[in-house]
Amino acid sequence: MKPSEASIVHVCAWPYALWHFRLPLLRLQNRLFKRMVICVPEREYVGQSGHFDGLKREGFTIRVTEIGRKPSFSTPADILHLARYLAQDHFDLVMAHQPMGAIVGLTAATLVGIPLRIYSTGGLRYMPDVNGVKNRLLQLGEAGLIAMANAVFSVNQADADYIEACPFGKGKAHVVGPRGGCGYAPERFNNELRTFSREKARSELGVARESYLIGFVGRCIWEKGIGELVEAASILRDALPARHLVFVILGSGNDMEDFKALVHRHALDDSFMFLGFRLNIEYWLAALDAFALPSYREGLPTSLLEALAMGIPCVATDIRGCRELVIDGDTGLLIPVKDAKALASALHRLADDPAAGKRLGAAGSELAFSRHASDTHLPRTMKLIEELIARL
Repeated sequence: MKPSEASIVHVCAWPYALWHFRLPLLRLQNRLFKRMVICVPEREYVGQSGHFDGLKREGFTIRVTEIGRKPSFSTPADILHLARYLAQDHFDLVMAHQPMGAIVGLTAATLVGIPLRIYSTGGLRYMPDVNGVKNRLLQLGEAGLIAMANAVFSVNQADADYIEACPFGKGKAHVVGPRGGCGYAPERFNNELRTFSREKARSELGVARESYLIGFVGRCIWEKGIGELVEAASILRDALPARHLVFVILGSGNDMEDFKALVHRHALDDSFMFLGFRLNIEYWLAALDAFALPSYREGLPTSLLEALAMGIPCVATDIRGCRELVIDGDTGLLIPVKDAKALASALHRLADDPAAGKRLGAAGSELAFSRHASDTHLPRTMKLIEELIARL
């Protein structure tokens, strides 16, 4: 079977995930497949809007589907509702995105017998080096999703190795790279754009020429290490009293107000700028001197990849995904998880040594372009899907 003869359905719990991380693949498949339907709730992430409407404007066929934000007593009903819809029509392939989309989508597709079921992860939730009941439940849940899938698309090699070692994962893991196999857009994120837009972006932010801007991009939740970022800012204020350090926060999330309150408690209001969610993220990245991502867990972080692509020296935690982008001392600096002192020390090092920052930034940009540009990733991902379809 060829894509032009096949019908595909995408299942996801969040429109913003499809818009930000899968849109190039959706556009390509909408042209190549006989029919493509997107099953997604009409909801937006905290502090963001327009993603559901954006998918509609793209001309995609969308079916509004009830999928909860997390597993609950309503999840079985969500699965049955989707299964009824899938049973009414013929689909050859389901792509279920991220945990909740996979819980509902893969289960419903298995119930009605859709022959090809792909679990497209943004990074596995289970962490092999973490103890606790919650993590054990995540392990069991991921194992169930892997068992129901015919193929699992991972964004990093560590996840793929783990999937292959699972009882029902042998032969299913495929590393497709960032953004579910879409890669990043080098025409938007590059060092030339950073040079061109830098002064204008800094002027719009109203910062002094000598200010040293440290950026964070992502969901403002504790898991992203925002607590450690505030602690590091406090340490740096005392260590570098003569430097005007500014932390530029791009994003929104459930813990944003608590984040701001923590900044206020540390008397750091003048050191933080909260820009909220922005679409033209590359423009604001151009203003930065350094980038920090002190996350506890990642798949292959898009924000870090895009910062690297623009030649910004980066500091990230030594976790799966991040360590595939940041080679310590070569393409950036790695620090231990939940270590505010190490984060402050790494940022101090970059602020004190612009030449080292420039070298790290150049190496990071080269790694991003050579390994993760969209014109490499997207055709490779689509070829993999075509090979899976050909087996039907």
